[in-house]
Formats: sequence, C-alpha cells, structure tokens
Amino acid sequence: MEILTHVGGTPGKDCGGFCRFCYFKTVNFKDLDSVALGCKFCPPHQVGCSYCHELIREVKNGFKSPKEVLTQLIMNLEQLKNTQQEVHDLKINVGSWADVINYPHLHDLLAVFQKYEFPVNLGYTSGKGINGAETADGLVARGVTEVSFSVFSINPDLRREWMRDKTPEKSLEALQRFCELCEVNASTVVVPGVITEEEITKTCSILEEWGIKSFVLSRFSNHQNQGLLFNYKPVEDGIEPQPYQEFYELVGSIARQFSFRVLGSPAADPEKGLPYILARKGNKKYLEQLPAVKSETTIITSSLSAPFLEKIFQRIDGNGKVNILAVDKDIGDLIVPADLEAIDLKEVKFKAILPGGALLHDQVAHQLLTRDGKNRKVVRGPELLFLPSNVYLEGKEEEFITYEIRSFTELVNLINQN
Repeated sequence: MEILTHVGGTPGKDCGGFCRFCYFKTVNFKDLDSVALGCKFCPPHQVGCSYCHELIREVKNGFKSPKEVLTQLIMNLEQLKNTQQEVHDLKINVGSWADVINYPHLHDLLAVFQKYEFPVNLGYTSGKGINGAETADGLVARGVTEVSFSVFSINPDLRREWMRDKTPEKSLEALQRFCELCEVNASTVVVPGVITEEEITKTCSILEEWGIKSFVLSRFSNHQNQGLLFNYKPVEDGIEPQPYQEFYELVGSIARQFSFRVLGSPAADPEKGLPYILARKGNKKYLEQLPAVKSETTIITSSLSAPFLEKIFQRIDGNGKVNILAVDKDIGDLIVPADLEAIDLKEVKFKAILPGGALLHDQVAHQLLTRDGKNRKVVRGPELLFLPSNVYLEGKEEEFITYEIRSFTELVNLINQN
C-alpha cells in the first residue's frame, strides 16, 4: 500500500523551467487568488473553502518545509491507522506539483523514511537537472525503490526542444540507471505531429531493453474543455489534440507490442477494458447484480464518460427513466459553473446527479439547474465510478469489476431516492 506525502512546488519555477507541452505553462499565477472554484465541502453560503483553495495555494506557494511535509504524513498515517485497514508493505509516495528531485530537502526527507525502513516511490521527475547516473545511485542508496520518470522521448533532440532539457543525455543516462536499480514507471505526452506512434515505438523498444515496469501515454491537452482549469489560452498554438477514441486505440496498439504495462491518461486501459469495465459486452452478466432503476433522473457527466454510461443504463434501465447529459468537458471532476450554464434545461429531469468531485458549490449548481423556474433536486454522485488503473497498476480484473458494481449500486440507489 502506498501513502502520499506532497512536497509542494510551483510548476515552471521548481522544475527547471516549463516543458513546451506543460498545461501550467499558460497559467497566470498572479491571478489565481481571484479564482473561486467551489466544491462539495464548501459551507452553504460561501463559495470556496480550505479544500478547494488548497488546489490553488499548492501550485503557487512553492516547496513546503520538511516539518510541514512530515506533519502531514503523520496525519495521513494516523487516519490510515484509524480506518483499521490491514496494511501490508507500506510505501511512501513523494509527490510534487513540480519536479520532486528539485526539492531542496529531498535527501533529508529520505533519510527520515530510511530510518523507519519505509521504501519510497518518487512520484514524478522530468529528469531535467539530473547529473547522470550518480544522481540515481544516490537516491536509490537513500531508499528509493520506484520512480515515475517523464521520458517524453528517448531522442535527446526531442527532449531538448520540447522539454527544454539542457542535458538530455545525462537525463537518459540516469533513467537507464534507475531501470537497473529499481522499478520505473515511464511516461510521455502524445503531442500530435511530434510524438507519433513510430516515435513511441522507438522509445518503448529501448525502455523494454532497460526493463521498465510501466509506460503511460498522456493525451496532450490544449483547451479548457480538455482540463486546462486555470488557463485562458492554449498551451501551444496550432496543435489540436487527438480525439479520445483515436488516443485509446493508440494506447491499445502500443500495449500489444510490449511486455510491460501500457496505460493512457485520461483513463485508457485497453488491456483490462477500462474505464467502465461494466460497459463491455462480455460483462453484461454483472449488471444483473445492480438494483432496478425506479425513478426518473438526469445524470450530468463528462463527454468521455457519457458513451460508457449510456451503454450501461441502456442495459439496466429498460423503461428509459434515466438520460445521460454530457457537458463539453473531458473530465467530470473538472466541471465548473460555466459548463452548467451551457446546458439545455429542457433535457434535465426533476432530479439531476452531478459527478461527486465536480468543482461547483452545491447551491450554485442548484441555481444554475433551476434558472428556468422549475425546482429540481440536485445531488452529487459517487466520488469515482471506476477504479483508476494507473493507481491500481497491478489490480486484477475482479477488483475493477467489484469496485464498479459497488459504485453503480450507490449511483442507482441515489436515483431511486425520493
């Protein structure tokens, strides 16, 4: 089991400069305090709370002190202890909004974890600023057993141009050494016209020789509807990201060519039939375990989730009581007030269910969905409808199925409530 400890860090500033494809590149950090997100934890008459403001504060306030990091870790460990979960092989995942290797107190932090014999997963490094193999040697000696490494490409020239890596050969040398000494989860950003399937195959062929554990393809995001929450202009002008289905097929193609696990972000795991494993034809039998749909409801969701939810409800809702309404946002948790303003309220039934993590104040959501004068009941659905395979990398098919049965049972029960 992994437990996250976050060291903070400001993108661009604390990671050796912005990569060209970084979705923080066009954020105006000086203007972030004026952003009023809202979330499910906000008080009834106040938009904004410590939870949703933390999303903003963490990306602009730089690295945390070791004391702050360790205090939060102790709190997380206490919460885990209070849940009375059976914990096996506890590992510390050290995360950052920037590049964790640039954290000035990293070795001091690792020394504390090593004292208590906690193995460490370094949550993200771009490799920029790494001084070759000796950096990897030093970190592994301090107890690092796993690393998430943004390789982008094995081609040094592409790293130099797109990651603005001044010493790409040193970075790749360190990556190879990490592969020799510990588990490595590598990744790339699929920038259309730059990171082609041929380029990915070349990179993965080398990484397979080196012995990586997994590889994540991240779809390039360039517009607000793809998740650029704080951006007012594209990350890179003139580049149109791949449609999700095309991206999903690319992930599947790469997965079939190599022995290590290949995943896509946002959610794409063709090998296991994710996301929404219950939407697959071969898994119809599991839908029989869900409660019957008894009430009319509109489910408001993301453009990526909508087709999967439609398949599931077409099979369990024989009377057509539920309709699925997609907003122009790829990820449900990033739905904001403007997305509800664009909805045609004629399509919204008496009850509407929103994604559990949508960045909306509950009363704001209610006001926007009743602006036509019709009083509607607005509730939030489960926090997650499917289990992210990038978090549960080694999860078995039964675990993903069991999770979805539980989350969709919760969703149908919400539909049936008065």
